[in-house]
Amino acid sequence: MRTSSAFDSLLEDVNQHQKMMDLVPVDLPQQRRPPRHFTSPASSHTATSISDHYRPIYFRLLDSAITQLTERFSGSGLTKCKQLENVLLTGDVTDEQDLLSLYAELNTKHDGLTCTASDVSPQSTSLIHG
Repeated sequence: MRTSSAFDSLLEDVNQHQKMMDLVPVDLPQQRRPPRHFTSPASSHTATSISDHYRPIYFRLLDSAITQLTERFSGSGLTKCKQLENVLLTGDVTDEQDLLSLYAELNTKHDGLTCTASDVSPQSTSLIHG
């Protein structure tokens, strides 16, 4: 997805859809020359084609999206949810005592009845295979 060929394919699809829908063609935005005190005697870079202009924007967008999704779905909270889901689906609590101790519902007394994390295992196994 993060290759020049993927970008070229996307740009080709955009051009095909533009023609099919009779839309205004994708064009280069008007190029502004930066003030001379920013560029000194050197000439400023200007894109000469649509591909040259939009390619860096495409890659920045992909990099940003990948970074955001990675940060969102690799946090410790999501990892704990995955572990809890695994316990509830398999009924195996042997390796997850630390995780289950965080949930007061699994380690409290209610009306003289005691519920512990190990009580989850037989119940969830009977529900799954049941």
